[in-house]
Amino acid sequence: MMKDSKPDWRLLCEQAAKETDFNKLLELTAEITRLLDQREECLEALAERVGARFQAPMSTVLSTREN
Repeated sequence: MMKDSKPDWRLLCEQAAKETDFNKLLELTAEITRLLDQREECLEALAERVGARFQAPMSTVLSTREN
């Protein structure tokens, strides 16, 4: 399985930890922030899709318990 060519935020964090040039550090932290924001958006979208898929069955289960 081949890994995609997108920069990995963890590798960028390792680079940032060793970076001594202030401007390069700012660039790295901006890219890390962008990648993590993008990841968070993807995870939130996934959670919404999964939640919608299980919302109806769970409401059925809960309503049968009450009766």
